[in-house]
Amino acid sequence: MPVALLVLVLAPRVLPRVDRSHSTARGFEGAGTVTITAGVLLLVYALTETTWSAGAVAVLLLVAFVLIERRQQRPLVPLRVFRSRNLVTADLAALAWACATIGWQLAAVLYLQQVQDYGALTTGLGIVPMGLAIVVTANLAGRLISRCGLGRTAAVGMLIQAAGILLFLRTGATADYIGVLLPALLVHGVGNGLSFPGLNIAAVGGLPDEQQGLASGLITSSIQIGAGIGVTLLASLMATCGSGLDGYRLVFLVAGCFSLLGPTLASIGLRARVIHEAQTRT
Repeated sequence: MPVALLVLVLAPRVLPRVDRSHSTARGFEGAGTVTITAGVLLLVYALTETTWSAGAVAVLLLVAFVLIERRQQRPLVPLRVFRSRNLVTADLAALAWACATIGWQLAAVLYLQQVQDYGALTTGLGIVPMGLAIVVTANLAGRLISRCGLGRTAAVGMLIQAAGILLFLRTGATADYIGVLLPALLVHGVGNGLSFPGLNIAAVGGLPDEQQGLASGLITSSIQIGAGIGVTLLASLMATCGSGLDGYRLVFLVAGCFSLLGPTLASIGLRARVIHEAQTRT
């Protein structure tokens, strides 16, 4: 909240004004905006809280949004954008990516606190190396994408991420941080940092300038929905199997399987040429 409020206050003062006297930008499309926003919010809520009524309303709102967009002269989301193979593949891969990493992070944090008896502060400090690995690797991902292509880099990244998740299967009632937990966290962070930039570039690459914001919003929505699915499914597994060690291992295994869905999509559907198109446009 404080960060968002700070941005709202400072943005009008800092960002340059745009001369819109010759702009062809379309106006605000209220019906589509309301239905898609409410639909996605309700869908994530329904997945997180396992509420069937909210899910049914969310589906109806999303169907209404599609019908509204088909009739609009200047739709908020032109449905033809989904003809982009890279965009659709990146959105689906990002959904699987979020299912795996967000769901696993929830389970890993609970494992550290409930099984390993870590305090909240100790848990937070314990996963800092994963965050550092993500930052370092994400800054190197661009070079790898230029050399190896989007599909390969994203696929390898999600395979490494899956390896980091599955390494948590080595954990037990007691697990040495340096020998067991830290390697798994670092491997996961490296895979996370490699895969996420590639998925974002694939989502926006190859599209015209006026659709860049749309593509960015679509992949963000895919991540939010994927996170809702991952958290809901893994939390349900933990509730069914109990908070014992076997339950956590099952959750780690399922999260790892989610992470293995992404590489297949990325390697088949993402084309390296979008990098050239994005560079040419900028």
